[in-house]
Amino acid sequence: MITPRVPPGLASVHLKGDLSMLDQAQRNRFVRLLLATGAAAGLLATSLIAGAPSAGATSSATSQAPVADFTHQCVLDIIMWTCSFDGSASSGSVVSWDWQFPGAAFGESGSGVQTSARYEVEGTYQVTLTVTDGTGRTDTTIKPVVVG
Repeated sequence: MITPRVPPGLASVHLKGDLSMLDQAQRNRFVRLLLATGAAAGLLATSLIAGAPSAGATSSATSQAPVADFTHQCVLDIIMWTCSFDGSASSGSVVSWDWQFPGAAFGESGSGVQTSARYEVEGTYQVTLTVTDGTGRTDTTIKPVVVG
């Protein structure tokens, strides 16, 4: 008997049993069930279409999309404000951090988990962080940053 187990909130599938005992129609129904559970299961389902894997086949990945978050600190450097930004508060399997700094003195974008921007004028600026995980899912947060 084949028993898929998918914990709530995860697209993780652990198979117990031998898929070779299923006919093609049963295998197709099983594949549809796997595809309905999430992306990681879809990868396993693709291999099932080609043929039955051995007992104990496993596919595992979190289905949690990334969540963008950041902290910042601004200090006055003689005549300009330098604001440091840290995106390590973001959650999920983030592989890239893309920043937008409207009103910044030297360029309005940055990348990486940590970056900085300089401002000539005090005020409140809406800083945008977009994070991307390894599967291409993204999340964006916009926070007000008070300079001065």
